[in-house]
Amino acid sequence: MSEASTTVEDCGPSLAEEPHHALLLLYGRADVSRRIIALGTESLHIGRAVDGEHRLRLPDPRASRRHAEIHWSEVHRRHRVRDLGSRNGVILNGTRVTREFLSPGDVLRIGNAVFRIAAAPPDAPQVDTIEPPFVGESQSLRLTIDRALRVAASDVPVLILGPTGTGKELLAEAIHRASGRTGPLTAVNCAALPTDLVESELFGHEKGAFSGADSARRGLFRAAQAGTLFLDEVGELPVDIQAKLLRALDTRSIRPVGAVAEAPVDVRVVAATNRDLTAEVNGRGFRADLYARLAESVVQVDPLRERPEDLEPLWRHFVAEFGDGVTVELSAAAFEAMALHSWPYNVRELRQLVRTALLLKPDGGELAVEDLPAAMRPAGPDTAARGSACSPAARQLVPGETPNRRQLRQLVEEFQGNVKKLAAFLGKDRKQVYRWLQREKIDPDAYRLFGD
Repeated sequence: MSEASTTVEDCGPSLAEEPHHALLLLYGRADVSRRIIALGTESLHIGRAVDGEHRLRLPDPRASRRHAEIHWSEVHRRHRVRDLGSRNGVILNGTRVTREFLSPGDVLRIGNAVFRIAAAPPDAPQVDTIEPPFVGESQSLRLTIDRALRVAASDVPVLILGPTGTGKELLAEAIHRASGRTGPLTAVNCAALPTDLVESELFGHEKGAFSGADSARRGLFRAAQAGTLFLDEVGELPVDIQAKLLRALDTRSIRPVGAVAEAPVDVRVVAATNRDLTAEVNGRGFRADLYARLAESVVQVDPLRERPEDLEPLWRHFVAEFGDGVTVELSAAAFEAMALHSWPYNVRELRQLVRTALLLKPDGGELAVEDLPAAMRPAGPDTAARGSACSPAARQLVPGETPNRRQLRQLVEEFQGNVKKLAAFLGKDRKQVYRWLQREKIDPDAYRLFGD
């Protein structure tokens, strides 16, 4: 097993418009100089001993000599994978298939190699190599770090957006280190501040300012003098405190509780949140003027499910950190299940998975798919019957919610125009599904297999 290095990012919902896409090697070995395999109109032959100009050799005992091919369908304007009678099969999104269309985000396992379909061209621009404390190989992570370091030298506020567990504090630390500021990095989780003490914690207070104020307090702004104040979960601040934070940013001064005069401060503010602040602004839970001030520079951290190229490097990093010399490898099926997992808690969840794996394998070894938590394991023997239930389009659906046009089109494609199976999967009457298709002007017959 070798480390995956990929440089193409999935940046679109469909392969229908443009045939030049890529196969990203996430895990395993392949006889290629780069782990990006361009997918054009020429058929790509995959196997242990394939010949020809457009080939992908897998030095893998679980791969057949001529295992599979990926070809471009002019009729459907899409790529399709076909099993060439292999011994161990072609696994697409956890389900064995013989002939199936491919969509961006699909996970494909052939032998012990795991791939992802990406919609960006293979010559996507590069940024600098990822260095500690960051770990990963994805273009998404490279661009996020590059963006953070570009804004570090200025004094404008920075707003870091991203789900819980994606490493927003690591980015704040990197911004502070690259800023050249001589003061400390002072971090606070705004969600953990007692409501009645938020103002005092941030801006300080004078002795006797309120009951229990037996001595003066500097506050976090003054503690971060000449440095950086990191306000994690800034969306949790009460609205009245938001107004005072805005004034501090505008005037570069604060007024401690109980003080009659403002005190100047030299502090650069970096804020982070996992909330949708634009929705909060619309709902009047967050001040529009403060959002505009914080969002002068925005750095977005993508969730782990959107950058599976980072899974194996992160796994190796955490095994080295917590393993005390013990190494736990991943089976191809286990990695495939991880690549299909939604990772609701992101890198934090992966870190815990490594800790659990080390407890299960105290002497090292290989982690099988059966060793994974139940939420990550394949659904079981009914998975094949459900067809596309593990597909990217299906995973985006909220139970009971009507699919939007993009989701409906992708599902029709994945079920190859079979409305009966699609209706059964959605738990809806076929007439209802036909009404949706008619409303969205989607013709299911256009997605049936015609054998071109």
